[in-house]
Amino acid sequence: MPAALIPIFAAVLPAVGPISLAAGAGFGIATGTFAAASVLAYAATTAITVGLSLLLTPDKPKGDPQQLTVKQSLPARTRSYGRVKVSGAFAFIQTYAGNLYEIVIHGEGPWDAIEEWWLNDKNAAPVAGVVSTAPWTGFIRFESFLGTDSQPAASLLTGTFPAWTADHRLRGLAYSVVWLSAVAEDKFSKTYPNGSPSVRVVARTSQVYDPRTAATAFSENSALCIRDYLTHPRGFKISSALIDDASFIAFANICDQAVALAAGGTEPRYRVAFTYDMVTEPREILQQLLQSCDAELYPTPDGKVGIRGGEWTAPTVTIGPEHIRAFHYVQGNDGLSAFNRLKLTFTFRAADYQPFECDPWEDLASQAQVGVLQQDLTLTQVPSFTQARRLGKIFSHKSNPRHRLELQVDAKALDALGERIVHVTLPELEIDEDFFVEKFELQGDFSGGTMTLASLSSDAYAWTTAEEGTAPVAPESAAIDVTPPTPTGLALSISTVGGLRIFGSVDPLTGTAWSTAGRYRIVGATDWINMGHDGDWSFKSDYVDGATDYEVQAAHTGYGGINSGQVSAWTASSFISTS
Repeated sequence: MPAALIPIFAAVLPAVGPISLAAGAGFGIATGTFAAASVLAYAATTAITVGLSLLLTPDKPKGDPQQLTVKQSLPARTRSYGRVKVSGAFAFIQTYAGNLYEIVIHGEGPWDAIEEWWLNDKNAAPVAGVVSTAPWTGFIRFESFLGTDSQPAASLLTGTFPAWTADHRLRGLAYSVVWLSAVAEDKFSKTYPNGSPSVRVVARTSQVYDPRTAATAFSENSALCIRDYLTHPRGFKISSALIDDASFIAFANICDQAVALAAGGTEPRYRVAFTYDMVTEPREILQQLLQSCDAELYPTPDGKVGIRGGEWTAPTVTIGPEHIRAFHYVQGNDGLSAFNRLKLTFTFRAADYQPFECDPWEDLASQAQVGVLQQDLTLTQVPSFTQARRLGKIFSHKSNPRHRLELQVDAKALDALGERIVHVTLPELEIDEDFFVEKFELQGDFSGGTMTLASLSSDAYAWTTAEEGTAPVAPESAAIDVTPPTPTGLALSISTVGGLRIFGSVDPLTGTAWSTAGRYRIVGATDWINMGHDGDWSFKSDYVDGATDYEVQAAHTGYGGINSGQVSAWTASSFISTS
């Protein structure tokens, strides 16, 4: 085996048995304009082959720590695969002319695209970088970068801070500059009800190389992400020449297989999407990637890294009594399962990309015999409950074999060397079944070896839509269900103080947290212009042209709590002339 590969297999070829794997807040503001803030710095050694089973991870707290904004002097960098929702670390916080400027580093790039920008729990939906979601409409702007080598410096900063030059490009980092406008002190708590809102983005992250097409592009294909991590300078950084691309091509095709869904349509068989700290042990990240697709790495005969698993492979080698010198029957009572209920956790995109439990995988026959024996399988790198259920089924079969054998075999059994599944016939134990090869150790003189085997059938990989269980339902936020009433009594007037402005007001509401927003446009124009607040039930335009006809509409909005950002239907237009 090439010396460069020894750390890979030492890291991912563990001993037999399941393996347990084992921030900050947004910038608070309490005054009418933003207080000044300082700049923060961002900154197979003992075995020939081992069948790598799915790895059991311990319980993790609900809530994704990658969605928190981190304020610390030297936070760890993060990197992502797949489509994720992340916040990041503050790299810069400064004020100018009462406005606040922030840099939030989302992760190491290059990324493929940022699809959504979120402020607190609201999709900010910026148009040309300007937020159009209440209560921040027009008061917050974004400028985001994907972490490419060619990205320019942020214009929001170079045009404001002389020390921030065109050379300040932050190449290799995906990040957002957030500009928060100063507002009058009496309007501050309504515009920024919780201070500076936390910033998160939904993004298609790392681009990965596909040996099938020789293209580098965004993909959630587990095989392609594993290959990327093996070769990446920030992963195992092995040469691509040591990757057995034929096996990765075959496995990538397995991951892309269409799996039918009970609700109709299909999804890819194996995907991965998660964010990791780059201070985490590389073997732990690799194990999570392998876990997403029931994969195992193995050394090929020509000394490369191969990948296999993910589907049933019928055995081509049979080991009979003529090859067995001795045997030890380790386990054989499937009524005494290691567990018979497997609690499953995945990342639910419909629930704000948070860890979420789906239906557990149950062995009802075993539960009837011995009661419920529960174990947890955390798959937060998996973005689909059906994928989590399929992996849970495979994991349960592998962890609860009917038979477990340790065989002393002669040299004729070395045909099984490198095999994943073998067939064993052992009349003394009435065994005539397929077995998963957990370990194969050679004797020093190559006269035989020791095999550790666990029975496994094709049933582990068989799947029907009836096995999906009940699709999980994301909890509904009260904010989604609460819509303010449409305003009544819209009245308009013109002020000439300092220039022409349109003022509007509506009938006040009592006992509510609602306020009012207005918008206007020249009669016949297409785009609306948002109006500024002038009190809970009134609003005003920017300076407008004289001798022009305008139309105005109003809506009620919420400022804080469960009603933050909610908007009523807009009123019918009222008209006013500045002639």
